[in-house]
Amino acid sequence: MVPASGLANAFMSMSSIIGMVGHSEILQEITSLLKRSIWAQCTFDLYTLHTS
Repeated sequence: MVPASGLANAFMSMSSIIGMVGHSEILQEITSLLKRSIWAQCTFDLYTLHTS
């Protein structure tokens, strides 16, 4: 299981960044970076569950 608080924090920070940044190019870059970091965290969580 992925901690819900971690995902919630990521989406909260993403929405606050969206509120601050108006440029779509920067926004797309930040969004893709956040998506990648969320997926990396999920994968890491799954990996640690399987190896523990």
